[in-house]
Amino acid sequence: MRALITALAAGIACLAPLSASAQQPDAEDKGLWCVYESLATTFDYEAVAEAYIFEGDLTGDPGGVIAKAGAACATTHGLSESQKMAVEEYGRFGAVIDYLTEELMFEGATEDEIASIFTVTDALSDDDYDALYTDDWYDTEVGERVKAQLIAAKFPSDDYFIDTAMSIMGVLALADEAEFVYIMDEDSN
Repeated sequence: MRALITALAAGIACLAPLSASAQQPDAEDKGLWCVYESLATTFDYEAVAEAYIFEGDLTGDPGGVIAKAGAACATTHGLSESQKMAVEEYGRFGAVIDYLTEELMFEGATEDEIASIFTVTDALSDDDYDALYTDDWYDTEVGERVKAQLIAAKFPSDDYFIDTAMSIMGVLALADEAEFVYIMDEDSN
């Protein structure tokens, strides 16, 4: 599943903010991508991402856009309550990833450099990937290994670029967790 999220996120990174319409998820994934697509196509992703990044609002919903999209997606795709919550989180984290990758592009990062974030994430050992779920992983041996892997992948070594890449990697792990909840609930029905 981790490979799936990084592959999907690589598409997000290279196409932000128009990635949702370009992704064309298959029928099985439409429910999972529904909130994300709503946020990206209406450009509400910026408000959601800024609340998360700048205000530390990890569960907030600026203007109720996530709840509105979640309710519409639940109706359209017949989602359970836990699936609805999972797709809302997946949409939130997709918005943050789009926003951060867009910021990197504004600062001069190339598509190949941004794609390397997802390649490095996908190549992490299971233990290192699991560390991404913790708040302090940047300042650990895992963080040092990740920095070295990003630089080895020709990612810019500037602190801003590295810190932003590591933020994206942490959010990818959270999106992966939301996807897991969605799939597990789908499998239990």
